[in-house]
Amino acid sequence: MARWGYQAPVKSLAMRSQTQFPEPIATVFITDQLAGRQAAAPDFVREKLAIQDLADVMCDHPDEVLQRLVKLGMEICDAHSAGISILEPMNGQFRWRALTGELATFGGATTPRDFSPCGVCLDLVEPILMERPERAYDWIRDAGIAVPEVLLVPLKVKGASAIGTLWLVTTDLGHFNKEHARIMTELAAFAGVALRMIQGEQRLNLAMQQQETLIGR
Repeated sequence: MARWGYQAPVKSLAMRSQTQFPEPIATVFITDQLAGRQAAAPDFVREKLAIQDLADVMCDHPDEVLQRLVKLGMEICDAHSAGISILEPMNGQFRWRALTGELATFGGATTPRDFSPCGVCLDLVEPILMERPERAYDWIRDAGIAVPEVLLVPLKVKGASAIGTLWLVTTDLGHFNKEHARIMTELAAFAGVALRMIQGEQRLNLAMQQQETLIGR
């Protein structure tokens, strides 16, 4: 199985989309097209309602915020599938979580960190767009997954490196634009706050369990 690894050079954010990739990854990387595509005027009311929705879920059911995030993303961007890929550093792979839409059956699947669209997104730390990535990544093709276009944005937790990506898939070529990328970046940033809360709660519960164990001795 061929691999086309690369080390992303250190560049300013404005230059990262111009990174030179080896073939065949370069043939599917079309992020520069986002800026030139016609986009609807920003719907700030809808965006505000989406953030309020996420805030309500974060307060009442923080463990459900990722599932709500992907559903909102799919609805707002008229995508046919959406999901979250969380990086598992210990084994060097992503795990697909909170999938919705046509690819929901692949929930829990793992993909390689250094040979995937998600890996490129984390390396560049910015939204990226790919067209038919199965032409470059054989594991997508071997799974029988067709991806006309996929938009990915990094999922970050404050004070830490990006921990994964939010991604959206559409069946229509030329569908995603810079406004979709902007909105998804905003929602992903908000979801990062929820992830930080979840991690904090998990650490607190672990500390309490350890304390109870010590008291019980």
